[in-house]
Parts: sequence; structure tokens; C-alpha cells
Amino acid sequence: LLNVGFNVLFVLAFGMDVDGVAYGTIISQYVSCFAVWFILSRREDSVRFRFRDLCVDKRALIDAVRIGLPSGFQASLFAISNVLLASTVNGYFPDTTVEGNAVSSSIGSYSAAASTGIYQATLTFTGQNVGAQKPDRVKRVLFAGVILAVAVVGFTGWGSYLFSDGLAALFIDASRENAPAVMQT
Repeated sequence: LLNVGFNVLFVLAFGMDVDGVAYGTIISQYVSCFAVWFILSRREDSVRFRFRDLCVDKRALIDAVRIGLPSGFQASLFAISNVLLASTVNGYFPDTTVEGNAVSSSIGSYSAAASTGIYQATLTFTGQNVGAQKPDRVKRVLFAGVILAVAVVGFTGWGSYLFSDGLAALFIDASRENAPAVMQT
């Protein structure tokens, strides 16, 4: 909410463009980081954060690298393929196609965010149940996560398709000359 508020403030009130959105994101991330640190540093239970208690657990670090490197490599392949796709679209198609592709990517990122949230929750609960040595719960969490992901992605995907004109209008200035062509794309 803070990010959206700063974006509106910088873009509408101060007349900034992409820079305003970037500043809004940066400021809201810093505020969020400080707020989390402030709250956790004042707690009195096991989640209290203190800098002097920070240390590296070698076994946990090795596990994180063992799991994180393949995951990071996979994510980088997606990012590289998106860059290649965007550069191909930018090189061969008119500006309206490029703008339409950017709008559809933005709309698609909201669907992806929903599925990523489910993935992260499923991963967290699976890890907790593996640690607790409860394999029956791992299966239930996995099943529930898959069902929920399919439902949410189906809902957001179909919603994006059914309401594509209205969603695209949020990103495109209708008063521009090429707005109908971008909407068609």
C-alpha cells in the first residue's frame, strides 16, 4: 500500500515518470525493512532480532546453497528467456506490439505473484513438516498447494482473459493516438 501511495504521489502529484515509480518502490522497501527490524528488535520471545546474536550455521549455509543454486539458476533461465523474447519482439514488430507485450507482461505478473505466494507457503509448510518428521502432512500440504495453485492460476488467468480490455486500459492512456492498436495487441 505504501508503494502504491508513493507511486501515485510521485507520478500524479509531482509529474514524475518511471523515476517516480522507482523512487516509490525504493522508499517503501526501506520503510518496510525498518518497520520489520523495529518490531522484531522489541519482541521478547524467540523471534527477537539482535545483531549480536547473528552467526552463520555452516550446515544450514551448505543446505541453502545446495537448494538455492539450482533454484537461482532456474529463475535466471526464465529471466534470460524473457529478455530474449522481449528483444525479439522489439526488433521485429511495431511499437504498438512492443507496448502491448509490455502491458500483457505486467498483467501476467500479477497472476504469477499469486502463484508464487502459494508456492512459497507450500514450501514453508512442507519444510516445517519435513523437519517435524511428519510425511503424511507433507503429502497433504503438497496436494492442497497444487489444488490451490491450479485454482488461483485458473481464476487469475481466466479473469485476465475475460477482463483484458479493462485491465489493459489501466496501463494505456486512452487519449493517445495509438491506444486502440495497443489494446488490440
